[in-house]
Amino acid sequence: MSCWMPRPQSMISNLKNYKSESRNKLQRMPLRWKLFRLICILQILLTLSESGISTIWIFISTNPAYYFFNAVAFIIMLLLANLGLNIINKNYPDDPIVDAQKSRFNWLFLLNFLLLSFASGHLIAQYHAVYRLYLFTGSLRNLPYSDLLAFLMYLFIFIFHIIILYGLFFLRILIYNNYLQREFEFEKQQ
Repeated sequence: MSCWMPRPQSMISNLKNYKSESRNKLQRMPLRWKLFRLICILQILLTLSESGISTIWIFISTNPAYYFFNAVAFIIMLLLANLGLNIINKNYPDDPIVDAQKSRFNWLFLLNFLLLSFASGHLIAQYHAVYRLYLFTGSLRNLPYSDLLAFLMYLFIFIFHIIILYGLFFLRILIYNNYLQREFEFEKQQ
């Protein structure tokens, strides 16, 4: 082997150490942050599916600009959930959010705060559609499943979006406070 390539045995031991460290970190994490992680993962799945559907509709719709905006908005929501997942995995409990990550956090947080109106607009529009269908059919059992599924997806996207914004705000404060309280090696010796 050449000198610049790591040995396979050292790569395997590094991977095992990384897995055990991340497993220990996850076990020490409070339940609320474990739930936050789960919500971020679910939000990624929901927004990925909605952005995919919107992308398909760009090519088959008579109004592609509307679906393009939808796809971009859902991708921005996806990026926020991904950022939340990265912060939980890499920065929790006391690694500060700095430089490019801090800038990305600020911009995504601001854009996603503005996208709350977008998510609530989708939820309200879908609610009205389901309600009108309910008045027409007279029963929830007679409603098309696609409309009920779309309503539930927008409802969960909206709820998860609020939880992620709220969680990221307090997660950033918690990480910063933990960083300020952390003892460094040179402080322990004194």
